[in-house]
Amino acid sequence: MSEFLFPGVYVEEVPSGQHAIEGVSTTTTAFLGRSDRGPIRTAAEVTTFLAHTRIFGGLDPRYELGHAVLAFFENGGERAWVVRVAGGVSLAEGLTALDVVKEFGLLCLPGEMDVETLRLALAYAKRRGAFLIVDPPGLELRSAVGLAHALADAGSAHGAIYYPPLHMGRAGEGARVSAPSGSAAGIYARTDRSRGVWIAASGAEAVLLGGYRPAAALDDGQVSELQAAGVNCIRDLPGLGPVLWGARTLQGGDPSGSEWKYVSVRRLSIYLEHSIDSGTQWAVFEPNDEPLWARVRVVVGAFMDALYRAGAFQGRTPSQAYFVHCDRQTMTQDDLDNGRLRVVVGFAPLKPAEFVRVEITQLTAPVAIEVRRVATGEPGMRIRLSGEKLCDQGFSVQVEGSEGWIVWQRVDSFEGSGPEDPHYVLDTEQGTITFGDGVHGAAPAVGAAIQAAYRYGAGQVGQGTS
Repeated sequence: MSEFLFPGVYVEEVPSGQHAIEGVSTTTTAFLGRSDRGPIRTAAEVTTFLAHTRIFGGLDPRYELGHAVLAFFENGGERAWVVRVAGGVSLAEGLTALDVVKEFGLLCLPGEMDVETLRLALAYAKRRGAFLIVDPPGLELRSAVGLAHALADAGSAHGAIYYPPLHMGRAGEGARVSAPSGSAAGIYARTDRSRGVWIAASGAEAVLLGGYRPAAALDDGQVSELQAAGVNCIRDLPGLGPVLWGARTLQGGDPSGSEWKYVSVRRLSIYLEHSIDSGTQWAVFEPNDEPLWARVRVVVGAFMDALYRAGAFQGRTPSQAYFVHCDRQTMTQDDLDNGRLRVVVGFAPLKPAEFVRVEITQLTAPVAIEVRRVATGEPGMRIRLSGEKLCDQGFSVQVEGSEGWIVWQRVDSFEGSGPEDPHYVLDTEQGTITFGDGVHGAAPAVGAAIQAAYRYGAGQVGQGTS
């Protein structure tokens, strides 16, 4: 308690103990493609095209990657992760390089036309809570329609396709036809920041910057044909210039009755799911009963109310715009017995005027926290944990340092790790953590304490210190 020594006005900060949900990023974009320079199958973060050229080289007429990244930054993008795929490695294999990237909202494989590769990318985007932007297979309109139908058959709305390609004319480079995904991703990012992820990146506000124009003119009949197939158009309109014209997902074709018909609705739902999931991780350490449920309702309700007031939902009152349920009605006895916390959130999207239901599940127990003072400084040190059937979701490792605990990052392998990178490899089957050897990945200092927090098994309760 503060000590007040003389008369006056005092300001004292008092911690509320209330958790708050921060929205996840929707604008960071991951690019996979080919180039002659740069690390292979390693995700590199870039925030300018100049940074990209330093790592992967400049524009190359043989490859789409550099052109797409340039278009992304020219149209409003600010942060990207770029993965170079070379040799006989497929772009689908290159997706695994993004596993170490904590968060990205958009995914582009510039110029990729292989249906199976795009289906794998679509599934990966769904698993990571991202949205895939697909390029058309050339200038043939029917080919774009066919690709849209083939991808729609996968059943996922975590993607959208645009047609036609773009015509890019620059001094000293000459005209070329290029994939539109980079420009579209930049416009998505620009719209998210200025208006919100719930607003469609389409129409008068979705103007293409950087001298890009559609490589084919579309009449109204062609626009209708493309829209009916779930293909979004790029048009050059009088008074507006080149714009994205359409906001449908791959499940947005006319015969489809999908609730995820529109890009803005699908992306808003992804944003809600992952923001709420990330912002309620604290609940995994709490008893799964009414006091916890009430706290979750308050925290999630505050997050939804802030979005409602920002204009994200339809409805004149909060009750018309959204609901948050977390109580005995959302969980079965089996859920309670196995430590599952279920939060059901509904919202009225701006378009169409229907409630869309989102369910978020948190595993509240069992949780183990192990603290071990076993760091020997040996290269490649391995620790076996006490829990069985480890869950990789929410797994956390901290190592004691000179200035307190330091969170270490999990990687699939030490292949791209430097000697000072605080990385570890988790083997859930064997129940082990492996640290680096000082060349590939850092080794914990001799005598340092190591703490692991994780969920494991089913029906067990555990917290151990050794």
